[in-house]
Amino acid sequence: MIPDLIIPQMTGAELVERLDVSDPHLSVLFTTGYSDEAVEKTLLDFERPILTKPYAPRELLQRIREILDVSKYPRVPPSA
Repeated sequence: MIPDLIIPQMTGAELVERLDVSDPHLSVLFTTGYSDEAVEKTLLDFERPILTKPYAPRELLQRIREILDVSKYPRVPPSA
């Protein structure tokens, strides 16, 4: 899944948190055009890869390949 961090009516992190209930092994690559500070506030308890906009198609493909090939980005559930 490749959600933006900031989407209407919720954050990308909130969307992924909801989907994690049905698929806890969901592979995610966040994208954003916002500043590092906005990213940090949005992600809080998540450790997921982030690709900053603008990005080249080749960079997107490389990041997707890394996520699919290697369990480099393990899921870290939000604290209860």
